[in-house]
Amino acid sequence: MKQGEQPISVTQSVNRMEKTIPGRTYAFKNGTVIMEHRAGHLEYCIGPHFNILGNKFHYLYP
Repeated sequence: MKQGEQPISVTQSVNRMEKTIPGRTYAFKNGTVIMEHRAGHLEYCIGPHFNILGNKFHYLYP
């Protein structure tokens, strides 16, 4: 994914059980998928963040 590249699709985020959750999922031409989790995971004390598909790290909002 190049800097400034625009996603080819933007959809509503869903969890592993296919239930709609707050946020968006961005898909790019090269196959990269970035998930925006606006509500975070309160049970794990993780606030709003981004996930990159296949990456186990959370990128927290500033």
